[in-house]
Amino acid sequence: MDYSTSKSRYILTALAIILVITAFILVGLNALNLERLRVPSLTSNGEQAAYVNGYLAARKKYQAMCPFALHTTFGFSGTVQQVSGSSLKVSADSLDTDQTVDGVGDERTVSLAANATVQRNIKKSDAELERELSTSPPLPPSTSTFTNITLADIKKGDKVFVTSATDVRLASTVIATSIVVQ
Repeated sequence: MDYSTSKSRYILTALAIILVITAFILVGLNALNLERLRVPSLTSNGEQAAYVNGYLAARKKYQAMCPFALHTTFGFSGTVQQVSGSSLKVSADSLDTDQTVDGVGDERTVSLAANATVQRNIKKSDAELERELSTSPPLPPSTSTFTNITLADIKKGDKVFVTSATDVRLASTVIATSIVVQ
């Protein structure tokens, strides 16, 4: 029996065991760290007040950096969650709202005003853009066209931009003057 080969095997075995033990330790430390970082549910009034105060402080700081961020908002973008009759449920993704702080979450019920327009934004083909550029004098081309559609043409999952005549930031129901499906 070669003593140097046997010694190498023991060293490799010991290194493998040390590597496995180190991996278990790192996984355990990571789990402990993630548990400490987990945001707790707001179970008490004190926790909820702390959350609201922190959120409002962050919003105030954001407003200082971007003064027009929370001014009157007449439109928002979002994803259609439900189409029912003459209204849509849209999950807004461009509004700064929080259910706990503002009393309104991201979901909005959208109805159409009497004179509202509903359009689909259709991207132009490269050939169409080339044709527009070849006119004399060349005009800056628009990259898309708009086609009038009805509310029934909108499907769950469509990305939309909703415009209203009134402030929509804290409104749970919105009367849309226009809806554009992307």
